[in-house]
Amino acid sequence: MDLKKISNLFSKNLILYNYMKEKPKNKKKYINKSYHLTNEITNDKEIYDFLKQKINYFQDIIQKTVLSCYQYKMYDILNQNDLMTCLEQLQILFKDLRDIYNEINSKTHNNLDMFISKLQDINNDLSNIIKNYGTQDIRDLISICFVSRLL
Repeated sequence: MDLKKISNLFSKNLILYNYMKEKPKNKKKYINKSYHLTNEITNDKEIYDFLKQKINYFQDIIQKTVLSCYQYKMYDILNQNDLMTCLEQLQILFKDLRDIYNEINSKTHNNLDMFISKLQDINNDLSNIIKNYGTQDIRDLISICFVSRLL
């Protein structure tokens, strides 16, 4: 199973919701309707590993955004109020991601749909923050803000 293919599906806003709708006994199928690709995930461990990768990716983007906000403040692109608002929102998202990661690592997780919806909410919030305050890398802007809007 290629996790990169799953990552592409996730980033294109087709986040594994088909998993909860139809649960076959041995294999789960996820279909990207736009490109007619089918990926098979053989077990839940791969899904949780993928979610952990996504959390790490979001945390990396948050760190880049914090650094860029300080740079924008230094160049007077952002004022002090904007900087503080942005940092507070990013701190909340980072804490939420850490909590989700800890829940996934605990052996009590059994609601995959909940994790997916939380990550989608965080993606949406991060998208709004990046649209308002910017980020360090244009690829992050594209992957977070626009890829999910293209479908």
